[in-house]
Amino acid sequence: MNNQRKFILVFGVFAVMGLLIWLLSGGEEPIDVKKGPKPYVSSDWNKEYTDADKDPKGLYLFNQLLRAHIDTTKQMRYIMDAQEFDTVTMYQKHPATFVYIGNQFGLQDEEVDTLLNRVEEGSDVFLAYHGLTDNIIDELFYDYDLAYDYEEEVNIFMDGKKHKMVNLFQTDTIATNWYAFDPITELYDDSLWIGHSSFMELFNLIEIKLGKGSIYLCTTPEVFQNYQIKRKPGYEYTRSVQALLPKNQAVYFLELGRLSDDYGTEDVDELTEGEGKKDDSYLKVIFENRTLLKAFLFGILGILIYLLFRTKRMRPIVPYLEPKKNTTKAFTETITSIYFSKRNPYGLLSVQRRNFYAMVQKHFFVDLTRREDERPLLTLSEKSNVSLEEIKRLVNILETKEAFDVNDDTIVRVHKLKQEFYAHAGIIAEHVIEKEKRKETIVYRMLLLPSALILAGIIAILSGFYLLVDAHGIGIILWPIGGLILFLGIRQLSKPLVVINEEEFVYTPSFGRTKRYKMEDLIRIEADNSNVNVLFKGNHSLIINQREMGRYERAKFKRTIARIKKDELW
Repeated sequence: MNNQRKFILVFGVFAVMGLLIWLLSGGEEPIDVKKGPKPYVSSDWNKEYTDADKDPKGLYLFNQLLRAHIDTTKQMRYIMDAQEFDTVTMYQKHPATFVYIGNQFGLQDEEVDTLLNRVEEGSDVFLAYHGLTDNIIDELFYDYDLAYDYEEEVNIFMDGKKHKMVNLFQTDTIATNWYAFDPITELYDDSLWIGHSSFMELFNLIEIKLGKGSIYLCTTPEVFQNYQIKRKPGYEYTRSVQALLPKNQAVYFLELGRLSDDYGTEDVDELTEGEGKKDDSYLKVIFENRTLLKAFLFGILGILIYLLFRTKRMRPIVPYLEPKKNTTKAFTETITSIYFSKRNPYGLLSVQRRNFYAMVQKHFFVDLTRREDERPLLTLSEKSNVSLEEIKRLVNILETKEAFDVNDDTIVRVHKLKQEFYAHAGIIAEHVIEKEKRKETIVYRMLLLPSALILAGIIAILSGFYLLVDAHGIGIILWPIGGLILFLGIRQLSKPLVVINEEEFVYTPSFGRTKRYKMEDLIRIEADNSNVNVLFKGNHSLIINQREMGRYERAKFKRTIARIKKDELW
């Protein structure tokens, strides 16, 4: 296309745009002669929990009251993404208050750990929500559930005062679910939490003490919306709640944890054709406003000119690369299956050596595979803060050339030495190690025998009733027999066969009392394909029949025994 044709095309486009503006433009818009700021008026009751929004269900008044509560020298800031969150938590060392109000709240696992660490150091967290993600619940609660009262209004009691809250939509009161903590809710330590407000004799606001700071959890975020605070009960309750928060700390709103409230339209009645429809499209607004119409037409003109002169195909400079998948679990399962099938400890030791050297090079930039003297080991000792003797002991075992001297006990010992190195070097966090230690293995019996006992007990009891109805005295004997069989079946079904944790080894036989032994008294474990003989100090012996376990439970039991066994694996 030559320059003359381009000029004619551009001139034609301008002419068509001018003609469209002249045809679609109406009369002059009326000029508002009133002066001064207009009062804010809103009838949008659908927007919820927007922080700086003055709509009825926004949080503008809550934020203003919080601004008045804290010192004027302290800042209030919104954290919108993970980068801002990392900046605040890593470089702002002073205690702060983290606030969230909304329906659903959730963070990544690393962000949850970081937030809890800040609380232990003296910061505070205030969460008003209807739902939390599982990773937060698992960190705070042993058992968790919410109860609710479906009413139009509710009386919330705090500091001996009653605050009447109502659920409004425009000018109507509508019943809704007012949530509170269910009585089954249980923290890991009951002495660390305090209830501040309640309704139906159930707490809706609790305080969890964690280190030097506190976590405040509120299950009724709707009481902090603008229309609630404009009422006297809502204002007084909000002020009482904010009085719990420190005045001398900066406030950060955790907007990055706000999850979507879009649950679809399953609960909306289907409208007939033409019913309830309103023309609220953006084009209608544009065509009714002369200035917007001009901007719209000039925007189209700009797009046409861009397409006309920018005909060269463009590609992104950096191509998109798919993120790498985390294959750690699959790799571990593959190595485990190869080890148990081939029974080659020296081969597994080679894998441990390569993994350890790769970890050292990644974290400390020290290559142990090509060393000629002890200088790399000395450098690693200085960087990792681990003694040179411990590093030499681990490296000597990893680089042993005597394949026949390597057995399963060697693999276990190398694993423990590696874990100790990672812990001392700071590669594995202390709270992760403590959490791993608190885990326990629970092994249940196979369901076949307990189910058969329960069924036999029920049949015996029913048979006793039947015989008594027919005036047979033998029926009275079947009652205790059936009850005993039923009790044994329920006992075997409800109670685990073996529970193993860091401190105890607990065994519940089919008959008799539960036996408990301390793990520190464990001497050795002898096992074959059917029985496991566990020996403790004081000539205590415990024989466990593996045939009582299902296939999955037996495999789990073997893995646990292999981890704690002191002499050899089977």
